[in-house]
Amino acid sequence: PRSAMFRAMTRHILDGLRQAGHVACDSHATRDALVAKAGIAAERTTVVPNGPHPSCTPDAEPAADIDAARLLGPRGGFVDLLHVGSTIARKRIDVLLRVFDSLRSAHRQLRLVRVGGPFTAAQQALVREFGLGDAVVVLPALDRATLASVYRRSALLLMPSEREGFGLPVLEAMACGTPVVASDVAALREVGGFAAVYCPLDDIGAWHSAVTRLLDERSQQPAQWTLRREAGIRRAAAFSWSRYASDVTTIYARVAAVAAPPSA
Repeated sequence: PRSAMFRAMTRHILDGLRQAGHVACDSHATRDALVAKAGIAAERTTVVPNGPHPSCTPDAEPAADIDAARLLGPRGGFVDLLHVGSTIARKRIDVLLRVFDSLRSAHRQLRLVRVGGPFTAAQQALVREFGLGDAVVVLPALDRATLASVYRRSALLLMPSEREGFGLPVLEAMACGTPVVASDVAALREVGGFAAVYCPLDDIGAWHSAVTRLLDERSQQPAQWTLRREAGIRRAAAFSWSRYASDVTTIYARVAAVAAPPSA
């Protein structure tokens, strides 16, 4: 159950959203949830997607690559599966660990890299139960350039969230040329579009099959793998912070025009 503080904060945020002249939502999924569950009129909302950080490109950045190598060792020793984000319940780290455990028996070279801080006690217990301690690396939040390097050197990003408002790691990974396997939820489909692979959240077998297929493609079908990476880069190019800034500026101008008193 949610704490009293969390519930009070949520009520405060919803009260503010209901009083706002206009609400910018980072995805249609978020906008639809606000309209359906918070009673915010659809005409007072506009979808303004986020963008990837400028460091998120497929091009190498030598200084950042050195920093990433200090954290993870030289490239080529492992095939890294990456997760970026917090360990709160909706991120479903339990699914992440179960999927990774299912893959390890046939792919001993795999390593799970998690960026965003330590596991919870329950998640760490799963790591011990599955005997994954020597195959999991947990990193804190990283500076943007180093994070982009970690994206680039990873084989895949795994994103098994049960809910997301946007799913920025999906966009960042694609911008870096790293293919994505994500849970089949609306916001992640909205970001990943045609370029990502989606799995039912709790179907470990489906995740296992999808990741195995992509790892086989990476090692055995380099031309197809290159096309997959390029598809992600093209998809990410449809999002940008400059477009976000332009759209938000337009919203402010429209709201200011409505609020302005009539001229004498």
